[in-house]
Amino acid sequence: MNLNSFAELLKFLVIIAGARGLHEAGQPHNPEPKPLSTNPAVTSLKEPAAAPFSPQRYREWAKKAVRKYAQAQEKKWRNWEESMRK
Repeated sequence: MNLNSFAELLKFLVIIAGARGLHEAGQPHNPEPKPLSTNPAVTSLKEPAAAPFSPQRYREWAKKAVRKYAQAQEKKWRNWEESMRK
């Protein structure tokens, strides 16, 4: 790619950026964000629903998850060490 073709490419990109800017400036600005869902059941909710489980239950699940993760890590490293000894 020589300098002349680079200059032509740069001119083209500047023209495209300017055209896009003019196009966006001509569009009406909507300050209200669009809803993420078009489902009326979802968009009509004003306040979040109550949590289906108690905080105690979530704590139990978190402890169980940590315990299972630790066991899996121990097994992984034990297998790794055994394979390194072979």
